[in-house]
Amino acid sequence: VRGVEDTKLYQYTTRQHSLPLQSFGSLVNYVTPVHINPDGTLLNIISHHMDMKSEIDTGILPGAILSSQGACLSQEWSGVGYDGRVMKFGDFGTRLYLVQIYDPSISQ
Repeated sequence: VRGVEDTKLYQYTTRQHSLPLQSFGSLVNYVTPVHINPDGTLLNIISHHMDMKSEIDTGILPGAILSSQGACLSQEWSGVGYDGRVMKFGDFGTRLYLVQIYDPSISQ
């Protein structure tokens, strides 16, 4: 991160977004209790009523660490163990992070 002051604390947070169930393809069966055809009607119907939320990745670090080595971000999903801290990328996937000066007097 450029432009941060070494002695100040900064909070970084991802922008959460929705992940369509179809984006998981056949891997959807790793997170469902029953087998679902990834090209079938059932998944299409379910996708119209629900989706999965992307991870929420947040932390507080000194500017010196952000400007030199950066933050240790959540791991990328590898087909098992999906939860609220695991990133799921598609082709050319990206994440946006908000980095701001940390103020403990403001409730998060």
